[in-house]
Amino acid sequence: KSLRELYNNTMPNLSPEKLISDIQSPEIKWLEVAISNDCNLICRMCDSRYSSKWFEEEKDFYGFTFSKNRKMKNDINVINSFLKDIVHIKFTGGEPLIIKDHFILLDRILKTKDASDIFLNYSTNLTIQPKPVLIEKWKKFKYIEIAASFDGIKETWEIVRYPSLWEAAERVIKSFFKLTHELDLRIGLRSTISVNNILCMGESFKWWIENWNKYASTPFNKQAWINPTHVTYPRFLSTTVLPKKYKDKVAEKLYKQSSEFSGKMKTSMEAQINHMFSEDNSQYLKELKDYTLYFDKKRNQNFFKVNPELKGLFDGVL
Repeated sequence: KSLRELYNNTMPNLSPEKLISDIQSPEIKWLEVAISNDCNLICRMCDSRYSSKWFEEEKDFYGFTFSKNRKMKNDINVINSFLKDIVHIKFTGGEPLIIKDHFILLDRILKTKDASDIFLNYSTNLTIQPKPVLIEKWKKFKYIEIAASFDGIKETWEIVRYPSLWEAAERVIKSFFKLTHELDLRIGLRSTISVNNILCMGESFKWWIENWNKYASTPFNKQAWINPTHVTYPRFLSTTVLPKKYKDKVAEKLYKQSSEFSGKMKTSMEAQINHMFSEDNSQYLKELKDYTLYFDKKRNQNFFKVNPELKGLFDGVL
């Protein structure tokens, strides 16, 4: 389903009937805001359009960059006229929690109107711990959603979310869980699944449940917001690129692990298996090899140490 369909089905305050009082005089009440590409990470499945830190790496690897300039920034003043009617803002990036204009925009909203009927959504990489001053601002809004880019644990986290270290990220994620005791903070698990981390789905889900139950204000709900998505770009990172014998290995592990879960975790693992088998894109295996070995060397990492089940994947690929 599209984001529009999901919101219409699950959020009555954002239904068409609520959003449109006069079809002849439409009001903008829902915004998705990508203020800049400022980010502190160089994730393997990202590029310079969404992380300024990718700019030099792209020049070195591709010989060109996806972003025209290293730093991109949109003018937040263009949405001033909409703020009086806003009921929801979705912040993407870059990493919104390090973008200065994001904080300026929150202050502007709080000065413009009572924010108790507005909820905010953040796509965050889970490496930035909210400061007390931000938490106090959040408390003035209806509620806060965190779309957590939780792409694995331990070595898997570090190979995907470079140069973040798992030990530090783990502390930040737990701090978000603890914040649910302090304000209406709704946290969803939204992984980006690729060849780098599909084999870690089961371990990641176990960690999430265990630590949610340990630190969050409510017990884990099997129907909670769990929404892993498959990577679409770069195309060679898609699990559809794996040759069939490796898909079979991945599926065997995930099917076995999925039996330990229920609800959305179980169905999301099954959905990733189905997607993996939906196409044969093994023609991109050479691109995957070149990309993986290049960044393994550059970042002093080892894809096959993290994913031993895929050992031999590049044998004979010239």
